[in-house]
Amino acid sequence: MIKEGRGLDPEKVRLALLENSNVGLFWKNGQLEYLGANQRFLDYFGLKLKDILGQLYCPHPNNDHDDLQKIMDQEKQLLKDGVALNDYLTLSVNDNHRTFHYYLSPIYDDNTICGLLGFIMDVTSQMDELNQLQVEAARDPLTTLKNRRSFDRDFGYLTQRDISVMMIDIDYFKTFNDKFGHLYGDAVLKKISEALLHVYGIGHCYRYGGDEFLVIEDFESKDRLRRNDQKVREYLKQVKILDLKFDIHISAGYVYGQAQTPDEVYEMIREADRMLYQSKDNGRNQISGGPSLYN
Repeated sequence: MIKEGRGLDPEKVRLALLENSNVGLFWKNGQLEYLGANQRFLDYFGLKLKDILGQLYCPHPNNDHDDLQKIMDQEKQLLKDGVALNDYLTLSVNDNHRTFHYYLSPIYDDNTICGLLGFIMDVTSQMDELNQLQVEAARDPLTTLKNRRSFDRDFGYLTQRDISVMMIDIDYFKTFNDKFGHLYGDAVLKKISEALLHVYGIGHCYRYGGDEFLVIEDFESKDRLRRNDQKVREYLKQVKILDLKFDIHISAGYVYGQAQTPDEVYEMIREADRMLYQSKDNGRNQISGGPSLYN
């Protein structure tokens, strides 16, 4: 235990805190030239102190000029208005992209800003974990397809372009579930998602809920849309589900057009759902559809 006032050299304490910090530290003068940095900061970039003294930029060859210019602009603004800055930046370090959380604070001399102090911490692993959690939150855990939580994020990209919206439902799924059990039912859902991923790709497929699926993609032609639907149906012929082998039948409804707002995308989904029920009313195991109100 350290006893207060007993043989402690304030300068040694300051240096110990500086060098043993888990945060990278650096400081610059009023011309934004490096005056110093601690070892953690230097280690982040594989540099020695002599490499940065008097420099404006951290001289790492893989740093993108635009990223460095962003930091320089922020530092100039801080010297002007004295407002501390808290931000994130991704830089290339030893051929790896690293995400840093950094904080800039002004240094004053007689109420005049004479330089700045920077704090920087590598948060790549934390950001990777956060990104993974965001991906998991946007995926249906059973089928791995996108779920409805990801709608709002995706729908902004679906406006003002020609798209097709398709709703898909498994025929007599409840009867199958009741007869064979939920273990078989879950396996069927997985097989449907596998077929959709095979034909359309992960970026276009959602589990809408229960045994309903949604596919949204760029629209090219009705012929292409129906060909892809047929590919899915071929994929679902005589599939093995646990110890059974049989055809999985689906009904589908689609519309195509150009929505101007996310609300209109939702309306296209409702239109496709009405087309789906038309397929069911006409005997199931088929696809129905046509142009949207927004065509």
